[in-house]
Amino acid sequence: MASKKGFRRPSFSPLPLNGCIFRTSSSNMENITPNRRKVKQRQSYTPQKVITKSPKISYLTDILDSLYQRQLPPDGLSDLIQSGSKPSLRYRVVAWIARLCKHFSLRRSVMYSTVMIIDRSLHQISIKKEEMQLLGGAAFWLSVKFHCPKSVKLSQIVAEIGNANSKDDLLSFEIKILEALNYNINIPNVGDFINLLEENLSCDRPLLMLLWTLSDILLQFAGFLRFRPSTIATAVLIYSLNCLNRTFQNEIVTKLMTTEEPEVLFCCIEEIHNVVTDLLNNRKKSIIEQTSNGHYTQVQKWLTRSKLPEVESFLMLMPHNE
Repeated sequence: MASKKGFRRPSFSPLPLNGCIFRTSSSNMENITPNRRKVKQRQSYTPQKVITKSPKISYLTDILDSLYQRQLPPDGLSDLIQSGSKPSLRYRVVAWIARLCKHFSLRRSVMYSTVMIIDRSLHQISIKKEEMQLLGGAAFWLSVKFHCPKSVKLSQIVAEIGNANSKDDLLSFEIKILEALNYNINIPNVGDFINLLEENLSCDRPLLMLLWTLSDILLQFAGFLRFRPSTIATAVLIYSLNCLNRTFQNEIVTKLMTTEEPEVLFCCIEEIHNVVTDLLNNRKKSIIEQTSNGHYTQVQKWLTRSKLPEVESFLMLMPHNE
């Protein structure tokens, strides 16, 4: 099949392309004249009025609506914060997943999807301490098969676990996860919303680096499980723009901001600022410092510029629905 250069379609798009392609191809075939040598006369065409409504913005707005409808509320996942040793175990497993993605050169979507599966499984399944890495390996295997099949073999994951578990152990746990999650592993995560922002904002390199590096860092900290993915993505955008001393406003950004509750959004920004402050003062560590060292070093320079606004001034700057 010939490649379509220049065509970029987000992986989270809800609209299938095959039907459109086949319908267009069949309609074009009907317009081909059987005896092409005799057709040399000029043909006139009656222009049709095509009504368009900012195609790109309209398309991205539809995707945003779909993500909003399908994302999970934070109520259940936030219980993990108070669940004894699970946050610290989760912290180490997420670090291991980040290393695996770096080792196998996998796309970011695998890491975000794996962490989402882990968090949902921790809420649905009773997991023993010694099963945490097995959970991470099975979640990683599911995400790899969903996002980039054939890029990693099951035997390679078993080897990375240190052969503490067999292939059968991983496959059994995979079924356990699927049953607990009702076979639905494609739930919107923070990365899907950041992808949408990247598509919409035509981001330059500094803003892109900040958006993704901050989002990667926050994956490891269980405190953010009390926020919806859309809230985290919006807070990351506001914080990143603040670091770069910029503002940006359009239909997508306005919709993101006005859909979130201002007080909850501010709490999320405050939590981001606390994590950033602890990282800069070496009170916390993130695996991203190791796996994306070059980017993190550059991002550090921008993060030092950010200041947390007063609640009142923040709420006044927020756009409001009319």
